[in-house]
Amino acid sequence: MTLAEATFAGPSSWFRQVGLGEVGLGRSPVGLDTPPFPGTGGGLPPKDSAEYYSARAALDQHRHRQLSPPAAARDLPAYTFAGGDDTKFIERLGYLQYAHIYVGTPPVPFLVALDTGSDVFWLPCRCQNCSSYFMTSRGKIVNLNSYEPGSSSTSEVLLCNSSYCSEPCPLPAAPTPPPCPYEINYMFENTLSRGFLVQDLMHLETYTNHNATKIHPPVVFGCGEVETGLFLGRGDLNGLLGLGHTSLDVTTLLSSQGLIRNSFSMCFAPDGNGRIAFGDKGDADQRVTPLVDARASAQYVRVDRIYVNDVVTDVGFEAMFDSGTSLTYLAGEAYAVVTKAFVSLVKDQQRIELVHPFFEYCYIPGTGNNASFGIPSLIFNTKGGANFSVMSPMFSIKIPQQVYCLAIVNNKINTLNIIGHNYLTGYRIIFDRERSILGWKPSNCISKEANTTASNASVLSAMESILFFFLVSFSFSHVM
Repeated sequence: MTLAEATFAGPSSWFRQVGLGEVGLGRSPVGLDTPPFPGTGGGLPPKDSAEYYSARAALDQHRHRQLSPPAAARDLPAYTFAGGDDTKFIERLGYLQYAHIYVGTPPVPFLVALDTGSDVFWLPCRCQNCSSYFMTSRGKIVNLNSYEPGSSSTSEVLLCNSSYCSEPCPLPAAPTPPPCPYEINYMFENTLSRGFLVQDLMHLETYTNHNATKIHPPVVFGCGEVETGLFLGRGDLNGLLGLGHTSLDVTTLLSSQGLIRNSFSMCFAPDGNGRIAFGDKGDADQRVTPLVDARASAQYVRVDRIYVNDVVTDVGFEAMFDSGTSLTYLAGEAYAVVTKAFVSLVKDQQRIELVHPFFEYCYIPGTGNNASFGIPSLIFNTKGGANFSVMSPMFSIKIPQQVYCLAIVNNKINTLNIIGHNYLTGYRIIFDRERSILGWKPSNCISKEANTTASNASVLSAMESILFFFLVSFSFSHVM
């Protein structure tokens, strides 16, 4: 069998093989019956408990990191991973979005975390201490692969004299330079990945419902010989695909090869499912705002004001859109402004103080047969006038009574403001490097959505965006 004829087990079949369930998603256009990921067993806190959200916040607090020429201006297809574009939010693996990818010859599968807040793609490699398995909520042991350069006929170890090598790399007197090193540190219990750079094939297919065409472009990634901290426990066990903007990120490499436009999208459904498409430029009716610094690896936007219901506050700050942070974090004035407006709108509700310190504003609804909790709307007005309307600004827990909490954590570690995974839910987010913009459009991620031509998306006024929010919000749940 030639490489072009190689078949790939899609995410749904792989999830079934490892015993993660048999319930379908109802994605009839795609023909998949991908089951949900592990639930609440195996020591994970119940999803409707305070411990559940505190566990997510605890992981996020220390995950915050310190902080190409475009494709030709012609119609190019969008691509996704061979076997399918489905992504999954896995609670047991660090509360992050994961995808099933294939690398090397023959193709080897890896379950990697997708992180728009970092810029390094790495896989476990020749690693003595790296995790080789994880246990599902049903108690099933799932083996995880390790990348072995010697086992792939298309693998190439990049040396210090490679044009891809930018790390300090002293050249010895020996005739052959040493491998180009890499190291990335994450702020969670001394968590890091360290090794050397390699180049190998990543297996992709066109982003279409029928007759997908497969391609096998070379990409550069870290061969992680050392993993510490979270990566040896419940973190990004089988690798991490950093989607930040650098000369070596997957999107830029595909674009530099003339395969796609330098843009990609991620879709985040309320049920934890999602999609990813490389080359997606978004739609003409999406909302857009400029990226603060097109040269920065992370995706930052400017927020000019905040709407909490009809309370409008002018406050200027920069915020990172980060799929690799589970919850949303605001620091200093931004946090104070949002919480002050929020408190003024729920003053008639009984506030409860949880034993968990991450969530400061939690409330018990009124009593009686008609008791309800009116959740205020939350809108970030961005530079250019486009509004980012949060679909679920609060989450609910039972302890044992129903409690509603504002789903924002006060960032006391640093000054970063981060729109995390919980506030990206309900949207298809476009990271367009060619136009230096971030776009968004409401989506349930059921069908494939990708547009590979540049759009002239209009920037709506603040009032138009507010009206749009009320129209679309009826199709989304107001609580997680």
